[in-house]
Amino acid sequence: MKIVEFNYLNVPEEYPSTHLCLGYFDGIHLGHQKIIQTALNASNEVAVLTFDESPAYALGIKSSSSVLTSLADKAEILEYSLNNDCSSSLE
Repeated sequence: MKIVEFNYLNVPEEYPSTHLCLGYFDGIHLGHQKIIQTALNASNEVAVLTFDESPAYALGIKSSSSVLTSLADKAEILEYSLNNDCSSSLE
């Protein structure tokens, strides 16, 4: 798995055949797992775009940003799941 960190000023080159799973993915629950599994079933190239803070916090909807899963933990869980069979590694 390749981890690409970027912001809106530094967007990576396009990946034309990649299925992108976009979300905050806090906790990586069964719904998140289903999204990732569906992408893995459809393509050999899957990317997950997640965020280091809640979109609600970033948009000022929530006053504090508490997280269930740190960005480092998300990366570790997703790296394992994308390098293995997602259905067996995350459930």
